[in-house]
Amino acid sequence: MEHVIELSHVTKDFGGNRGVFDIDFCVQKGEVFGYLVPNGAGAKSEKCPKE
Repeated sequence: MEHVIELSHVTKDFGGNRGVFDIDFCVQKGEVFGYLVPNGAGAKSEKCPKE
């Protein structure tokens, strides 16, 4: 299948706090994708700008 999103070795810090460390994932065409934050709530949606 075709990957429409693919991330590898992503790390993100917010000030002095590490929010994400070294994650890898891909989303295939036609999949519905979401993620949860530590308290179990849905995290905000991310939008990619159009090229």
